[in-house]
Amino acid sequence: DGNPLSLRLLSSPMDDSEYYRRQGFWLRMARERAGKSQKGAAVEVGLAESSKSTISDYETGAQVAPQQVLRTLARWYGEPVELFLDPPATANELIDRRVDELERSARDAEREDWAAGRDRGQSNADEPGAEPGTRSA
Repeated sequence: DGNPLSLRLLSSPMDDSEYYRRQGFWLRMARERAGKSQKGAAVEVGLAESSKSTISDYETGAQVAPQQVLRTLARWYGEPVELFLDPPATANELIDRRVDELERSARDAEREDWAAGRDRGQSNADEPGAEPGTRSA
């Protein structure tokens, strides 16, 4: 139906602020990769040169860019509009997810080790988070 929110809702579960922050990241990356300025982007979408702050707001996710603006910028930057309508995860988001997965895995392994020790009759001092120096040998 042409609504960027409908595309987003079908593709990934994230809240609006996260979506606009991610969209803004890709707007900034595309602009910088194309060697364009915020002032130039403002003029390209029909704003005054002094409206580069509006482009900055789009790039930080502080303001929602209208779909026509996204289409114009995509064309000007030489990028597919889908980059802005359904923005992929950023490298930082992927790293954060991986760290969360590793932390979860480590906690699960520690619980399994503790449970296995308890089944062998070791003391509760082996419980995760026990005071240092109280673990059994």
